[in-house]
Amino acid sequence: MTAQIALIIVGCVFSALLTGAILYLRDIKAGIVRQGGRHEKLSKELADLKESLPKEYVRREDWIMSFAKTEQKIDAIWVFVHAHTILDKQGGG
Repeated sequence: MTAQIALIIVGCVFSALLTGAILYLRDIKAGIVRQGGRHEKLSKELADLKESLPKEYVRREDWIMSFAKTEQKIDAIWVFVHAHTILDKQGGG
């Protein structure tokens, strides 16, 4: 009789452990599915960012080069205006 009771107790404990493990694995699977959805969302956002970068992003070196050209043009205009101002003051223009 005690062997039967012990067997019933072991069966109940095993059943409880098995049920707990199944529930735990179900939670893990749900977490993996949620993470997969987040991963796909992040992948899409990253792809959109990579696509928009060439249109919106200017590298530092490109900006410096462009600004240097603008400064050269402004300097050339200043030299031109200054030269004509001196000529006008001297009466040569």
